[in-house]
Amino acid sequence: MKEITYTFIIPHHNCPDLLDRCLSSIPQRDDIQIIVVDDNSDADKKPMECGRPEVEYIYIDKNDTKGAGKARNIGLSKAKGKWLLFPDSDDQYIDCFFNCLDEYKNLNFDVLYFNSEYRDGITGESIPNFVLNEIISNYNNSQESLDKIKFCNNPPWNKMILREFVLQNNLYFEEVPNGNDILFSLLAGYYAKKIHIDKRSLYSYNRNVNSIVSKCNKSVPSILCKIEHRVKLIYFYNYIGYEDYNIPVFRYLLSLIYVSPLSLTCKLLFNFIRKYPSIYKRRNEWVKIISSNRNIKE
Repeated sequence: MKEITYTFIIPHHNCPDLLDRCLSSIPQRDDIQIIVVDDNSDADKKPMECGRPEVEYIYIDKNDTKGAGKARNIGLSKAKGKWLLFPDSDDQYIDCFFNCLDEYKNLNFDVLYFNSEYRDGITGESIPNFVLNEIISNYNNSQESLDKIKFCNNPPWNKMILREFVLQNNLYFEEVPNGNDILFSLLAGYYAKKIHIDKRSLYSYNRNVNSIVSKCNKSVPSILCKIEHRVKLIYFYNYIGYEDYNIPVFRYLLSLIYVSPLSLTCKLLFNFIRKYPSIYKRRNEWVKIISSNRNIKE
C-alpha cells in the first residue's frame, strides 16, 4: 500500500452540498487520505459517501456531539498522513494548490503557513481587508512578523502541519462551543522550531451566514466562551511577552454587545456578571498546558 503523504480532516454539519464542493477541490490521488467527521447532521443533511476510496466518513450521533473540536480530534486519531490539513467543509482550496504543497512534502519543518482569500460564499466575490491575508502577506523575515503569524493566526485551515510534530507535542482541539482551534494554533506556533511561510493564496475562506460558526456567534454560551478565550489569551500573551497583542476584556465585550440585538445583550450581560469570576479563575489554563509540556522543559 502506498504511503500516505497528506491527511485532510474535515468537520461537517448540515452542509453536504458545500462539503461536496470542498472535496471536489482536493484532487484524487493514492497518497491522500480524507477524513470527513459528521457532527450529528440532520437526517436529510448527512453527507453521502462519494465513492472516492481515499475518503473515510465518520458519523457522530447526538449523544456524543461536541462540535467541530471533537470532530477534528476524532480525525486526528485516525490520521495516517505525513502532513495534516484542516479545511472547513464550507470552504475550498484554490486551483493548483496541490502543486504548491508538493514543493514542500519532502522538506523538514514542523508547520507550513500559507495564505488564503476571503470570499462571499454565494457570489464568490473577494472580500477585501482580510486580516489573516494581511498578516501573512506582510511577513518580511523579521521575528516580529513571524510571531504575529504564529500567535495571531488562529484557524487551522491555513496551515499544513507535520503529524509527528502534532503527536510529539500532544496538540489537540478544545471541545468547546466556539473557538475550538485557538489553543491548537497557539500550541503549534509556540512549539514549532522549524517554520516555513508561503505567501501564495492556496485556500478560499468563504463567508457563510448559515454556518455553524455564524449561528454560534448568536448564542450566549458561545459568546461567553469567546470571552473566556479572550481572558486566556491575555494571560498567554503576557506570559510570552507580547502584551501589545492584548485587547482588554471589557472593550472586547463592548464590541460583541455592539453587534448583538438588545434581548441577547441583556442575557449576555447577566450571564457575564454571574460567570466572570469563574472564567477569570481559569485564565491561566493555556499557560499551564504549555509550561507543563515535557518537550519545553528539556
